[in-house]
Amino acid sequence: PHIKLKFNIDHPSYEECYMFGYECALSEVAEEENPFREGSQESEQWLEGWWAGAYGEQPLFDLNHADAEERHLRGQIAANDQQY
Repeated sequence: PHIKLKFNIDHPSYEECYMFGYECALSEVAEEENPFREGSQESEQWLEGWWAGAYGEQPLFDLNHADAEERHLRGQIAANDQQY
């Protein structure tokens, strides 16, 4: 589990990069504070999210929903877990 955690920290998904940029814009972090290497896909996704957040657009991704969907696919939650 520690290796997987380190890999996920060192190599975030494009959705996570986008949402991080989005959240940074909402927190009024400057565009120049992009933590990813210039020209990389991660950097581009961060910028896309940053601009969406800066202009008050809805985010393209809902990571909470994606996490629940991933847990469902791995069998960690029941199919009707979110239905009451």
